[in-house]
Formats: sequence, C-alpha cells, structure tokens
Amino acid sequence: MLGVAQSGLLLVLILARYRSRRNLPLVLILFTLAARLGTIPLWNYETLIAHPWTMVVFSPVPFLGGPLVWWYARESTLVGESAKPPMFPLHFAPYFIEAAAVGLLILMLQPGEFPVLAARIFSENPPWWIGARNILKLMSGVIYTVLAARLAFTPGRSSSVLMQDPKHRRWLKVIVLAPVG
Repeated sequence: MLGVAQSGLLLVLILARYRSRRNLPLVLILFTLAARLGTIPLWNYETLIAHPWTMVVFSPVPFLGGPLVWWYARESTLVGESAKPPMFPLHFAPYFIEAAAVGLLILMLQPGEFPVLAARIFSENPPWWIGARNILKLMSGVIYTVLAARLAFTPGRSSSVLMQDPKHRRWLKVIVLAPVG
C-alpha cells in the first residue's frame, strides 16, 4: 500500500507541477499497478466478507493496464491530437462495465448469499464467470500490448521528437514490455 501512496503523490506532483499530458498515462499506469499489487494481500475470504467493495473496485483493474500502456505509447510516439487514442472513453469502458456488473451482482444477492459466493470464489471450483472474465482481461492485455509494441518497436511510425532520443525509445520499450513480465 506504500506504493499506492507513493504513486498517488506522484500523480499529484505531475498534475500540479509537471502539467504535461504526456506524463498522465505513465503516472496512471504506476498508480493502477501499485493499487493492484498493493491489494493482493486483501484477496482472501475474510477481507472480501468484511469489505465487499474491494471486489468491485480492484478486481477489474487489469482492464485498465493495457489501455494505459497503449495511451502512453501513443503520447510518446505521436504528436498532437493523433496521440489521444480514438474513441478514448471506450477503451476504459471494460473496467466500468465489470465494476458495475460485480457491484450489481453483490447488491442483488440476498442476505447470507454473499458469504457463499465468496467461499465459491476461493474454492477449487469457482463460478464459471470468474474464469471467463480472467480470459477477457488477458485478451485485452495482449491486444493492447501488441498495439503499444507496434508503436514502441517501429521507429518509422513515430512523429514525435522524443523518439529521436535512443534513451527515450529504450524507456518506452521497457514500459511496454514490463507489464508482460
């Protein structure tokens, strides 16, 4: 959780001091990655029962990683309006759709049903939709990684002065490949 706090401070610093839109996707990548890693210890039956909202907020976070990396690659390699992904909000819709669906599911459960659902999630035989949404998260990450890698590893696609610097090109390649690892 210390990483989440540090990423939050970095987000404030970039928004307040270094107001470049090119930096926003990077800090959001750091923030969401830190939030996801920081919440791993919370993924247990007891915490889920005590705080059901954690499933709503943190479970769909992997849907944000791919679009954020792709957005950062676009900001680093393209200039002007072409840097902003087309149909921008649509790329982040899966996070909000899953959060809304999980939230509605939890709200629709009868009293006493949520502990049963939580027990099934952590059992050897979880509900089928847990695996299905994990496959969707994986597919989303792969697609966006390929899109970002095309920008990072193909210098000819770049219209940005930043990509003329070999250090920046290496940096972008690391940002694109790090989530894969």
